Amino acid sequence: MPTITNRSGLPDALVKAIENDSYTKGDSDYSTTELSVPSRIVALKIKHWDELEEDAGGRIYSLIGRLGHSILEHSGTAEIIERRLFCQVGERVISGQVDVIDGSVLSDWKFCSYHTAKEGVKPEWQQQASVNAYICHRNGIKIERAEYVAIFRDFSKPASLRDSSYPKSQVQVFNIPLWSLEQTEEWIKSRIQSHEDALQALPECTPQERWQKPGKVAVMVNGKKRAVKLLDTQKWADEYILTEQLKGAYIEDRPAESIRCMHYCPVSKHCSWWQDQIMLTQQGKSLE
Repeated sequence: MPTITNRSGLPDALVKAIENDSYTKGDSDYSTTELSVPSRIVALKIKHWDELEEDAGGRIYSLIGRLGHSILEHSGTAEIIERRLFCQVGERVISGQVDVIDGSVLSDWKFCSYHTAKEGVKPEWQQQASVNAYICHRNGIKIERAEYVAIFRDFSKPASLRDSSYPKSQVQVFNIPLWSLEQTEEWIKSRIQSHEDALQALPECTPQERWQKPGKVAVMVNGKKRAVKLLDTQKWADEYILTEQLKGAYIEDRPAESIRCMHYCPVSKHCSWWQDQIMLTQQGKSLE
């Protein structure tokens, strides 16, 4: 576990609770979650493990999730609750934390923001559910269906009443299409190979892995701090200004942003690509 700092000035009791995280992937080489993580991040975490730091302020949502799962452990309503399962694939052992198995239904419980689930089932949900279902199969547990139980920590009752597209309940259940066992095994093998290749030659993360937001052209107006309009190209911005006959309008370039690198990557301080990006941004340039 990375060293926990307290730059946020949280109460000591809260910091201690965060430090006492009991999570472990057990005696396995890779967890289900690790298989989905970019290989560059996995390799850099291994290389710099003793140097990693994380501020306690960034672990609050994780702590809330642990509290929720602790309650789930005592519900006594399913056959299997909160169990880590293992299996060997090739020469490596993988493990997956199973939240709930009720009959032949695999449920993954997540305490997340509404915006996390706004666009429906994410690719990583399908990846992780398929891998956990595969591990279950290897342990003699038959899984016919998987679901993602999203509990929205930022649910707004007023928003649910005025917005027809907003969830009507703080809990939303998503059915997760599962890959075939053969497809899942091939994906696992490819991810293991990618992670182990990265230890020899560090790959770059893809824009998708960096959660990159595309660059935009902002139409600004004198006296206003916020953009009047965000457009994809200079041409469209110029046409918008002419069409709307905006007085005092000018254009600002909004470069692409790698959200994961900026806010969520645990090894960004040790990543040469990101450090180069910071340096070039300070010089008014961009790697994109």
